[in-house]
Amino acid sequence: MAPFSYSWPMARKNNHYASNGPELVEGPESFLMSAWFYILRLKSGKLYIGATTDLPARYQDHQSGKACQTTKVDPPFALVYSETFDSFTEARKREAQVKRWSRAKKEALVSGDLSSLRNLSKSK
Repeated sequence: MAPFSYSWPMARKNNHYASNGPELVEGPESFLMSAWFYILRLKSGKLYIGATTDLPARYQDHQSGKACQTTKVDPPFALVYSETFDSFTEARKREAQVKRWSRAKKEALVSGDLSSLRNLSKSK
């Protein structure tokens, strides 16, 4: 199974920012939640966006190539971002929202650059 860390040095509220390493980074409050929205950085550098009710198991499935064709061909390098939700429906809504964003906006979310995220969110 993939390493799992109980420390979250870059966590903000229910948003969890991970380092570029292969560890999952979660806060203790996450275990009280029932769903996660997450972003993986794949070995190719692309971002994979998903939602699950069991983040450690889902990450392991991605690592072993069992989760989907995308991560079977291009395995994840790291979990770079996650948010916790009270329901899977909420996590799926967040997944759908972020999937519609530009690459720049997704990268701003992953890096925790809230200023850039705000600027990229302004209507044109």
